Amino acid sequence: MDGGVGVNVWRKARTGRENGYYACFVTVTEYAVWGMFGGFAVEGLEFAAAIRRTGTWPWRLRGEPGPVALLVSVVIRLAVGAGLAVACGTTGQVNGPFGALAVGIAAPVLVERIARHASVTGLADLINDPRDTPEEPPLGTGTSNPPERVGNGRS
Repeated sequence: MDGGVGVNVWRKARTGRENGYYACFVTVTEYAVWGMFGGFAVEGLEFAAAIRRTGTWPWRLRGEPGPVALLVSVVIRLAVGAGLAVACGTTGQVNGPFGALAVGIAAPVLVERIARHASVTGLADLINDPRDTPEEPPLGTGTSNPPERVGNGRS
């Protein structure tokens, strides 16, 4: 079950025992490639659907983006898919090539949901929360009034 350089392989983990387990070892580059492939698969299917719908190259129709704009959008999609797959793979959010592929496919939805959640929760408000600034300096700094003693101090 060995593969060449850059090939995702299942290797027997070194456990010091004869009955080790097999684990999938994926490099950062492999996560990026699988994420890009996921994005490319979606873009390719959408492009094929556009050709089928229009009967010609989509940019030949009035109101459709030109080939350069389409190419730039695909490059952006592939980069976002690769970046998210690397981020998810290296932090343990996904494990293996299929997880990275799925992240590449779902990259636009993931970014949209994260951005929507950040705007709903008010990320800027969380960073600049006025509740984080104390109204009085902490005790013991000598700039605030000491707390009043209640009772005679005996237990």
